[in-house]
Amino acid sequence: MTKKQIVEDIKGHFPILGETEIMVAFNRVYVEFCAKTRIYTAVTDLTLTTAVSYTIPTTVGQIYRIDFKDSSDNDIASEDRLTYRIEHSTIYFYDTDGNTLSIWPTSIAKVTLNYYKIPTSIVSTEESIAINTKYTEPIIAGTLTKFYAKIPVEQIINGNKVYARDWQAVKYWSGIYHDGIVMGMQEANRQQDATTWNPALQNFNINE
Repeated sequence: MTKKQIVEDIKGHFPILGETEIMVAFNRVYVEFCAKTRIYTAVTDLTLTTAVSYTIPTTVGQIYRIDFKDSSDNDIASEDRLTYRIEHSTIYFYDTDGNTLSIWPTSIAKVTLNYYKIPTSIVSTEESIAINTKYTEPIIAGTLTKFYAKIPVEQIINGNKVYARDWQAVKYWSGIYHDGIVMGMQEANRQQDATTWNPALQNFNINE
């Protein structure tokens, strides 16, 4: 489903909304969905120098594993790997005992960050979400949940036409969104290698 179709779908419920307002809300739920399910993964290699700290790319939501390799692209033995700490979007490396390094060790030629990615906003008309498109509907449902909780709609209550928030609609669309979250989490768990799991080191940056 493209941006154009997403806007048309949501405007079917809220004709008064403009495209910009719809997509701001949709993109926010899109980021939230990826953060909750951890389904959007990626890898990136650090550009190594003699430095012992590096700025983390802005698309990194949460690092779950770091791989260390030598010049032949072989894994570094666990006892020779570095420890690390993440603070304010910077990763700091230490020796295996947690002591501060003065210079980057020559035995480590490559460092790969395995992470959950923060998706970029959908902007162009024919653009779709970066994850499996089957999750477009749950993300739309999450967006509708927020709009129905915020915007009064025309309803017939006790035979009278009134404008009020439709909490039944909120419950309905929230349920679809939740089901999508569960489905996404299950898929992410199947993809995740449990033997390489590392505790959360960098939280998703979600601006509400």
